[in-house]
Amino acid sequence: MDAQTFFDNFGTLAGAPNGVHRLRDLVLRLAVRGRLVGHDPADEPADVMLRAIATEGLVTFSTLTERVTTKDALWNIPETWRWARLKEVCDFTPGRTPPTKDATFWADGGDYHWVTIGDMPDGGAVNETNRSVSAKARDEVFRGEPNPAGTILMSFKLTIGKVARLAVPAFHNEAIVSITSPFEATEEYLFRVLPLLTKTGHSKAAIMGSTLNKKSLTNLLVPVPPLVEQERIVAKVDELMGMCDNLEVRREGRKRAVTRFRASALDALTDADTADDLRRAWERISANWSTLVDDAGSIHGVRQAILQLAVQGKLSSRNPDDLPAKDLLADIAKERSELKHQKALLGVRLPALAPWLPPPPMPLGWEWTTLGSVLRHCRNGTGATPNNRGVGYRLLRISAGTSDPNGLVDLGDHKYVDMDENDAAPCILEAGDLVSCRFNGNLRFVGRVAIVPPHDGTYLHPDKLIRMKAISVDHDFLAIALNSAGTRRQIEGVASTTAGNIGINGAQLQALHIPLPPLGEQVRIAQRVRFLFDLCAELDRCIPPRDRLAEATAAALAQSMGTQSAAAPVIAR
Repeated sequence: MDAQTFFDNFGTLAGAPNGVHRLRDLVLRLAVRGRLVGHDPADEPADVMLRAIATEGLVTFSTLTERVTTKDALWNIPETWRWARLKEVCDFTPGRTPPTKDATFWADGGDYHWVTIGDMPDGGAVNETNRSVSAKARDEVFRGEPNPAGTILMSFKLTIGKVARLAVPAFHNEAIVSITSPFEATEEYLFRVLPLLTKTGHSKAAIMGSTLNKKSLTNLLVPVPPLVEQERIVAKVDELMGMCDNLEVRREGRKRAVTRFRASALDALTDADTADDLRRAWERISANWSTLVDDAGSIHGVRQAILQLAVQGKLSSRNPDDLPAKDLLADIAKERSELKHQKALLGVRLPALAPWLPPPPMPLGWEWTTLGSVLRHCRNGTGATPNNRGVGYRLLRISAGTSDPNGLVDLGDHKYVDMDENDAAPCILEAGDLVSCRFNGNLRFVGRVAIVPPHDGTYLHPDKLIRMKAISVDHDFLAIALNSAGTRRQIEGVASTTAGNIGINGAQLQALHIPLPPLGEQVRIAQRVRFLFDLCAELDRCIPPRDRLAEATAAALAQSMGTQSAAAPVIAR
């Protein structure tokens, strides 16, 4: 890929996930392959500079390495360039660390700054440091004056290839090298390209865990342009990086504006008091749908707003023929009593009094109740260990109940388990069952409720998924209520951490307060939410392909640089 191809695809690259970072990387890749600026036949070849360094002793190159041969080259470079080893083009010196137990080596706010990797802003200037060292450290540890302002530093341990420039005189620790070259253009060139050249995959340096050792750093391969061309490369890299900076600022500004707009639009939707307010808020969202849901993460906010509207009664209309929720709860209580007498209330008990919550405004005919008051079944699944043979009963993984953003159980997400038929029977899932995640390392998944879709075959639920069945309550609406923001706040308020996992038990679930509409209205709400979630699902399917296209384009352009020969134009004279 040449510079023109890069510019032709600039917009596509910027639109890819992590696009600006990719642009910066591609600028450097073009630079070190001789494809970013034109080549001038009048430039002295890089050999001239390298011979001068070697014959005049311009760097303290004490350990002679073998000349870089064609087989050592990492990629093709222009004819006037040469591959060299880092120690052939510059001096680099590791620092030292004063003994931390000897307080006399340290000074508060002293004249001698001491730099660690944490003090280095990547590609920026070191203006301040966390610690200073004393004159005693200068004399006994460092044995000389500090590196002057302007010195280039590069980390070569822990964080490999991080570069910065000293804005103040300073010493540095042994995880950092100071880099100097007899040619200012070479220092500037190295300052810009070393972060790329030290990455695994860009060099043949021996990576020792997360550290470059001294030998591999010495032998790090560097593509060296003619000295004058180095100046042109530095100028062009700075120009393009400035463009990336501006692009990043503009994108961040747009992102903040979109975030504010999205929050405002969703707040207007959920806070609408009248039907006209709701209509206007929804029209605003519909007219700006592509802005509101510009990525998969923002669709989550739309879904949450839909759930909030649902439990506020703003997605349905009243029907005077519906049995009020008060009467529905009375009928449920009677059936509970009968089931209890028959010992058919499985895992359900009237929970201890839940923490009092201020009752929210309720639509006409709705009631505020607890989950346990409407359940007839609430049990964990089997703790049986899955087998590795791929046969037996299909046992859901925990993620099967949390992965689908539309709230359906993913029946394809399962393992297999050997179980006796009688032991398996209590854990067999039926279409319409609700399952709730009992334990997870991520709080946002704890207590998440999903519904079992219609299916063929037999599926069991594991110990960490709680199965629930309700009495005379629509399961689709119950899932909506349990996944809405108000109920999520209750769940996250009582969830506890054990051995790294966050959990909630059946008793805590049953104590949750939920809004309950009349049964007919529950069904209408669930139908409306399903319709709106289908729209969100369509957006989910559209956004990833868009991102994948940009990602694929960026990857193809990056790959092309490993297969094409140098193609920068020749500068006419």
